[in-house]
Amino acid sequence: MQVNLYLHKDTFCYNGTDSREDLVNKLNLLTNDLAKIKSTNGSNIVNILVSSDLPITDIYQKENIFNLLEEVSPEAKILFYSIIGNTSEDCDSTIEEIKKKCTYKKDEEECNSLVYLNVPEETSEVKNYSKKPYIQFDNYEIIYNFQTWQTLERQILGNHPGDSNHFLTECKRLFNNIYFHQNCEITLSEVVDKIPRAIVCHLACMNDNMQKFLKNSGTKQANDLLMEFAGEFHLCEGSLNRSGRYKSILTFEFPTTKDPNQKAKKYCDPHFKLDKCDSNCESFGTKEELIYGRIYFNFGDPEVANGKLLVGWIGKHA
Repeated sequence: MQVNLYLHKDTFCYNGTDSREDLVNKLNLLTNDLAKIKSTNGSNIVNILVSSDLPITDIYQKENIFNLLEEVSPEAKILFYSIIGNTSEDCDSTIEEIKKKCTYKKDEEECNSLVYLNVPEETSEVKNYSKKPYIQFDNYEIIYNFQTWQTLERQILGNHPGDSNHFLTECKRLFNNIYFHQNCEITLSEVVDKIPRAIVCHLACMNDNMQKFLKNSGTKQANDLLMEFAGEFHLCEGSLNRSGRYKSILTFEFPTTKDPNQKAKKYCDPHFKLDKCDSNCESFGTKEELIYGRIYFNFGDPEVANGKLLVGWIGKHA
């Protein structure tokens, strides 16, 4: 997927409070993040577009970006000069017109996002995940650091999952606190075109929050942990297979931390129930909407896969 990142004069406006030193530091950080984004070893091709009037727009009192670039590191200065030369008529539209491009379309061949020097007000508030999804997919994430770029890449994966091999390969890249058993490629084939958004949303939340959540939960029972985690982050229901009748097919071999060539068997009993098709799926709202998808996993073990969460099955109910 080609990803167009727009650097518009209105996304570099002075916020009214930063000192000159603050702005120079922000330019350093943003330039370094853009370099990381450009060198991301993934399936997305990054195209950075710059509005023709950005270089001459005052972003601090009566100074433009070239004045401030004199203060950044030599590496950042060289990189930003190479970026800022890529002016485009597409980026000379109004900010409102570009924002309209930054929304998901089912038949899109590329996606778009805006790059901000300052964190936009609408994104700076503390997220309340009990009232909204961990990731939403219809409006592409605004970029102001590398973390928001990762969110955008996750949105793209949820919207354009490809086949199960591509999907799993990207999951391994985007969720580095999770170890995925290769069995997932097989089980994914039945659901990757129905619930990719739901899968990405749950994996992202697990990757970013579950280990800290487990650490702070003390001696609570696993089923209580799952319900509380799902409730806090507005996820689908989480539970355990109390009967144990699926233990044989949900036990997988994972590499040990000490020697990856040695394997340890782990029962992936905890799971999230992704029962309904994604809202952009053709089956949504029909009698085929219920597919009973599942993510079966293990909370992890320091002696196995460097203590990562272990996912053994992403697919239909075992």
